[in-house]
Amino acid sequence: MANKSLLRWCQSVLPANYQSIKGLTEKYQQFLVQQLPEDIIDSVRVINVDQAEVVIAAVSGQIANYLRLHMKELTQQFDETFGGNRKITIKAMPASLLQIESRQATARPRSVSKESIDSIETNAKWIEDEALKKALESLADQLKKN
Repeated sequence: MANKSLLRWCQSVLPANYQSIKGLTEKYQQFLVQQLPEDIIDSVRVINVDQAEVVIAAVSGQIANYLRLHMKELTQQFDETFGGNRKITIKAMPASLLQIESRQATARPRSVSKESIDSIETNAKWIEDEALKKALESLADQLKKN
């Protein structure tokens, strides 16, 4: 019964257009990820979009200032892509408040050179521990496939 009350309360405090704002915020975030340098995309979030304003948060003042430096270009790209004439506000917030997660799970795997794979295979031949030897050979096989 407490769960139903909590669910009802949560739904009652959300604005009526919450789903559309959430969808629009996600679209802006995806667009921003495509436009920003890879070094900082993990550190920037679109936290709100309404009729008049887009609020972007960065995890440090340095990144926020970088975005402010390029605000004219961002505004122009947002206007061309999404229409409207929204003001951009950039804020610096700690990562803990933004709940920024690591992109390690979605990061592109780096390629391994043939020399490194050959080195793993060569060193595996010298290992006496059979389990470790099989693990290194399996690693080399997997790296060859990628």
